[in-house]
Amino acid sequence: MKWMVTGLILIFLSCNGQKKSVIKKSASKTQDSNTLLNLIVSDNYSGADSAETLLITDIKGLQKFYSKINRTRKPGLPVPDIDFSKESVIIRCSGKQNDSSPPELYVIEVSEESVVIGIKETIKNAKATAVTTPFSVYKIPLNKKEVIFKKEQ
Repeated sequence: MKWMVTGLILIFLSCNGQKKSVIKKSASKTQDSNTLLNLIVSDNYSGADSAETLLITDIKGLQKFYSKINRTRKPGLPVPDIDFSKESVIIRCSGKQNDSSPPELYVIEVSEESVVIGIKETIKNAKATAVTTPFSVYKIPLNKKEVIFKKEQ
């Protein structure tokens, strides 16, 4: 009995150690490949009926978006604290979808004139009856370059 308890404790401790190292590896990989975009929040319910991508450069625009998504939430999501003198915000709303994940944004290319950002949207189960309106909010350093969005095919 004593050996059985000791064995179970060792198994549980070893499982937690492996999880922590996997999380650290995936986090550092994401930071290295995509340092321009930082995910702030993502959720499955934005209230947007159609797909749209917003580039927000002031607090009023951000507050307007959050008032839209917080209409039916109690309590609502807090408006993130963004320094708009140094950063801007990119919001991607996927519109009405059948059980899809929040959209992912990633940097494809950075040139002297522009930043090309890819949009990846994943549908978990096309036959699902749950209708979601997923969204993601990213912050990006403020710059004078044109921001171009390309949806993944």
